[in-house]
Amino acid sequence: MAAAMNVPWLHVYRKPRVAVLATGDEVVMPGDAPGPAQIVSSNGLALCSFIEACGGTALNLGIAPDNAEALNSMISGARGLIFW
Repeated sequence: MAAAMNVPWLHVYRKPRVAVLATGDEVVMPGDAPGPAQIVSSNGLALCSFIEACGGTALNLGIAPDNAEALNSMISGARGLIFW
């Protein structure tokens, strides 16, 4: 289409990749039975759907527990998925 309009050069951009990571011991995945004081993780799924609807690529990283070491580990593991 661009060539038909005699446009020799185009500025193109890669779709944004956005990682979504839910956190907290009180959050469980949909389909899992929530225990006392737990809720089903719905915000992460909604955010991923919104990102995709806006033209981005969503990377759902799941749920990180309330533990600094586990959180850092999940973020470090995701670095290879996010930056390329």
